[in-house]
Formats: sequence, C-alpha cells, structure tokens
Amino acid sequence: MVPRHRALSTITEVEVQSANGEVVPASVITALLAGAGFSIACLIALQGKTPAAEIRRGAIAVAAGIILALAFGDLFPESLEFDHSGAIIGFAAGFALLYLLEVLSLAHTHHAPDEPGAASHRHSLTAFIVGLAFHNIADGFVVGVSGHATTGTTIATGIGVMIHQLPVGVSVAAVLLSAAAPRRQVLGVALGLGILIPVTALIAAAVPLPDDRVHGVLLGAASGILTYLGAAHLLPEARSEHPSRASGALFAGTFIVMIIGTLTLLAD
Repeated sequence: MVPRHRALSTITEVEVQSANGEVVPASVITALLAGAGFSIACLIALQGKTPAAEIRRGAIAVAAGIILALAFGDLFPESLEFDHSGAIIGFAAGFALLYLLEVLSLAHTHHAPDEPGAASHRHSLTAFIVGLAFHNIADGFVVGVSGHATTGTTIATGIGVMIHQLPVGVSVAAVLLSAAAPRRQVLGVALGLGILIPVTALIAAAVPLPDDRVHGVLLGAASGILTYLGAAHLLPEARSEHPSRASGALFAGTFIVMIIGTLTLLAD
C-alpha cells in the first residue's frame, strides 16, 4: 500500500502538470477571496452597516468548525506522515508563534461592532494594526501552504479563512472608528491588510519544498495556526455575545460533517 502522503504528493503533481499549475492558483484564488472578504466587510461596516448578531455568531461558528476539522482531520495527520517529529515541532511553533505575536503587538482581532472594549485600542492603534497584519499574514501562509496538498484541501481551507475574515473586517472598522481614525486611514488599512493574505499565500504556495521534513514542518505549522485561530479566537467569539444553542449546533454540525468529509475524501 502506498503511504497516504506519497499518494497525495502524486495527486498534487498530476494536477499541476495536467492543469498548468492548478493547485497553486487554487490557493491564490481562495486567498484573494479571503482578502477581498476582509476588505469588503470592513468597508461595509465603515458605512454603518453590520450583520445581525445571530448571523455573525453563526458565521463564526461555521468558520470554527471548518478550520478545526481541517487542522485535526487533514493537515496535521498528513504532516505526521511526511515527518513525525517535524510535524509536531511545526504545530507547536505555529500555535505558539501566533499567540506570542498577538501578545507582543497587544492586538485582539475580534470585537463586536458595539462592544465598549473596542475603544480600548485608542492608545495602541498602531500596535493593533501591526498585530492584525501578522494575523492576516498567518492566514495567507496557511492558505498558501495548503496549496501543497490536494485541491480540495486548498479550497476548504480558503473557505474557512474567508468566513473567518468577514467578522474580522467588521471588527477592524469598529475599532478604527471608535479611535476616531479618519475614514481615509480606515480605507487604507482595509485594503492594505486585505492584500496581505493573497500576497503571503502566493509566496508560500510558490516556494518549492525540498524534502519531506520541510513539508511536514510547514503543514504542521499551518495546522497549529488553524488550531489557534479556531480554539483561541473563533469558539470564544461565538460564545461571547449571548451564547445560543443554535451557534453551538452549527459548530458541532459543521465540525462533524467536515471531519467525515476529510476522512472520506482522503481515505487510502
């Protein structure tokens, strides 16, 4: 029997050769959609139009289900098959690095548009923007690295990141407006932070991986970042505004369906 990661490598190579680089463009396209979703959500919120709390909670719960299922059911198991120790090191490094970047930059990427705490960033607006830049670079890295797996994994990762980015864009607009930032600055931040996602994805997807150990480390890091985003950001955020059974059911349903999907699609 061919090891699963060898089979996936073969599938990826065939797709690249048969479609003139199908896998890499898939990661860049989904990253473009994620970046556009962030920027558009930020600009819409700038006009005073924000989604209802129920819709926001539902979207966050669905994004958490997709992201965590991909991390646990696809990317991390695959990284272990490339290189066991390298995958664990990559997972731990990705998880810890994203946490440290947020702590050092004093940035928190989620706030309800009407949350009083959003105004607390007035004294550290630059640090907040820098922290969000690292956050979006991490998202772009995850989507780009997923381009080295199958096309299905790439698309699912991009969708999860895109859904996750929509409430982030709304939050950014709320924080900047609460800090009395000029609308031109908000526009520049919305576009600048949004473009970081596809640019980083393009770089991560285009860099060739020299051996299995590097492949394992990078996929492990991507799964660690996804785990941090889902467990430390999305799930707490889904429960922060009037927790409901509906958002919990959405998360559980999405998570289970995605786990079954990854196990079925990637079965030996």
